[in-house]
Formats: sequence, structure tokens, C-alpha cells
Amino acid sequence: MKDNTIQSTIVVDAKLMLVGRLSSNVAKLLINKNKVIVVNADEALFSGNKKSIVNKFVKRLEIGSITHPRHNPKHYKTSHGILKRVIRGMIPRDKPSGITALKNLRVYAGTPDNVDVSNKTVFKKVQITKPLPFYTSLHDISYILNGGN
Repeated sequence: MKDNTIQSTIVVDAKLMLVGRLSSNVAKLLINKNKVIVVNADEALFSGNKKSIVNKFVKRLEIGSITHPRHNPKHYKTSHGILKRVIRGMIPRDKPSGITALKNLRVYAGTPDNVDVSNKTVFKKVQITKPLPFYTSLHDISYILNGGN
């Protein structure tokens, strides 16, 4: 018989961490039956040119805008929605293990009051190495996607 119990709750702070590397580490924790809470998702960072990153997201929003909205992919414009979608892409969500893993994921843009952040996990290889102007935050991307300049 399989053991379906959740091992522990892990709080991950996404502040100044790269989105892709953070997502792969969180996906591994979720597949290992841990409950993961990601806080400060709006401060997670993409590396690269800001214009090209924003253009990719804007182009992705155009997919399905012509045809029926119910039969198209759901595109998130909030920082915590974007991060959750990236993590979801790294989990085998059609399998039972992936379905339970996604149920054990919570992503917040800031830090909610009911989450204890005293024992937050920080991944060393996920943190940025260059100065901050080389990166684009999820907050900036979501602000532009929601109509900001």
C-alpha cells in the first residue's frame, strides 16, 4: 500500500530568486509529497532583456483571443498566478501524484498573516548572481500585463 501522507509544510521565500530554478525546486518538493507555500511571488525575477520578456507574455495573451474563450488556455496576469502556472508546467498533472502535488501548492504575492515565515526555505543556487538591473520582477511584468506602462 502506498503512503499518501504529507511529510511537512515548507515555506519558500521567492524574493530575489530566479523563476525557473525556483519552480523546478518547488516542483521536486511537491512531488515528494510536501506541502509548499511560496511567499513574495511578486519579487521573483526573470533574467534577460525586459522588453523581450514582456513581449513573450503579451504575445501569449493574444493566443485564443479570437476564438471562443472557453476552449482556450487560461492566461494569468497576476504575479502569483504566473508563478503558479510555471510550477504547474513542471509537474505531471495528469497523474495522481501530480494532482495531489498541485493541491498542496499555495502561492502568495506577499506574505499573508496566517503563514509562519520564521522557518522559510531559501535555495542557494536559485538566488541571483548579477546586479538587480539585469533582471525583471514578476511584479513589473504583471503591472504591464494589467495595463500599466
